[in-house]
Amino acid sequence: MYDLTSFFTTISAGSASFVAILGGLIAQKVIEINNGRTAVEEEIRELSEQKHLLEDDIADHEDWIAEDAGISFIGQHIKELLSGENFSDAVNLNEMSGYEDLESLASYWKDAQKVLELFAEMAGEKTHYELVKAIQFALPDISENFVSCISDAIKDHFEAYYHNNGLTSSGQFMVTPSALGGIESYGASGLEYQRWENELNKAKGELVATELRIKQSEERKRQLRVPEELKSGFWVFGLFIAGCVLLPLAFTPFTTDSKEVFVIMKVVFLAIFGCGLYSVLFYIRKLLPRFKDGTCV
Repeated sequence: MYDLTSFFTTISAGSASFVAILGGLIAQKVIEINNGRTAVEEEIRELSEQKHLLEDDIADHEDWIAEDAGISFIGQHIKELLSGENFSDAVNLNEMSGYEDLESLASYWKDAQKVLELFAEMAGEKTHYELVKAIQFALPDISENFVSCISDAIKDHFEAYYHNNGLTSSGQFMVTPSALGGIESYGASGLEYQRWENELNKAKGELVATELRIKQSEERKRQLRVPEELKSGFWVFGLFIAGCVLLPLAFTPFTTDSKEVFVIMKVVFLAIFGCGLYSVLFYIRKLLPRFKDGTCV
């Protein structure tokens, strides 16, 4: 009687060990790729948060600079504001450098008209501090700094007007802005304005660098994917397990009285085992980097 039980169990055990070793290597590679992808995704998330912070910082500085430009413009044209002129009548394009944002200045002019209207309504009823706080409360959509600066300009102009009994030395009924002692003081100082400009330019440079890093990280993320070769490896090892591990076990225990059956079964299973081993070896060879002219490709 011919017994192939030990032969089948040996093939099955050897194949299982082979699969465990090589399958573990592939699993480790997949885990490394996933871990690397997770790390890159975390990096992208942090860079995106940094980008949003820089964008907010840039927006804040641009708002501060635009508001300061509006305050400075209104301070220079306070007489026109108090006279009830519209922005189009107050602005003189010949005096502009060409870099001003006229739309922004027009918006601030309208805000200043709102401040003037409330200032005129409440003047005499409150102290200047209380008046400014009341206007700030009544105009929540306008920044407190803008309301304070415009209110100060209006107050100083009125005080200069009444101090001169309604007349300047040249006989004008409304004092000119130059009589107020420097309208630039209503906005930011030159040093503060320059600091804003420097911080704005720095933030813009950092934003460009951050956006570049995000693009580079996204490209790395696209590259960190499970190769198709690794995906096809699951089929290779699946078939190898089915033919060289499970199939021999399915025939155990196996005995036969026929020598021919014994030889045929042995040859068939050796052929299956050999094909399985070579298919795995060819698959592993496919995963290895190729070299051309001494360079890995």
